[in-house]
Amino acid sequence: MAECATDQSCEGKRKCCFSGCKLRCLLPLEPKMNSCPYFDHSICITARPLPPNCQTDEQCQGTERCCCFNCRRQCTPTVKPGQCPATEVCKGRLPPQCQTDNDCDGKEKCCDVCGRKCVAPQIEHAGVCRSSLDDLACITLKKSLCNSDSDCPKKQKCCLSGDVRKCSDSLKEKPGSCPVPITICMPLQLPRRPSVCKTDSDCPGNKKCCIPKCFLECTDPIPFCPG
Repeated sequence: MAECATDQSCEGKRKCCFSGCKLRCLLPLEPKMNSCPYFDHSICITARPLPPNCQTDEQCQGTERCCCFNCRRQCTPTVKPGQCPATEVCKGRLPPQCQTDNDCDGKEKCCDVCGRKCVAPQIEHAGVCRSSLDDLACITLKKSLCNSDSDCPKKQKCCLSGDVRKCSDSLKEKPGSCPVPITICMPLQLPRRPSVCKTDSDCPGNKKCCIPKCFLECTDPIPFCPG
């Protein structure tokens, strides 16, 4: 049975969209700048495979992304970029100060540090990974060899390699090329446009920091094709 008939039937920013074989009130698509939440896929070694409920980010409402979570690909609320500090040995747990990253100011993240609270993200090693952790397989037979950059030498990062996370040499920029700009920009236009990134490391997943429309934004790259 349909949940709505028109956009006026939905609350707030939600719109009446056809999804799951019926009309439903869903948030409209918004720029997906944040990261998939950390998921330790080693717990899926003995899990029964579940069917995915999405294949791409565009199938997810609002700012949600198609992430590996709960041992399958599913539309998942995103988190701010960066990694939470390593967990500590706690003598006791404090009352939670936050529930999600959205409860925290600026770049702070809602992390479990003897109780959930807003803290600065862990400083990551310079460079980017060859493969995004967003490409993590949901079902695996291997355990991760690292959990964050702090587990690796300074010139390496905790990256996805094959279907396991391990310490790998970092790259200066993500693989692939920026698409050809679709707009011819006058020099005076560039500083007047808001940029959402400065380098590839500012972009989620495999996206690169490019200038397709007179300002820097996170864009899907053109894949490299060997000659």
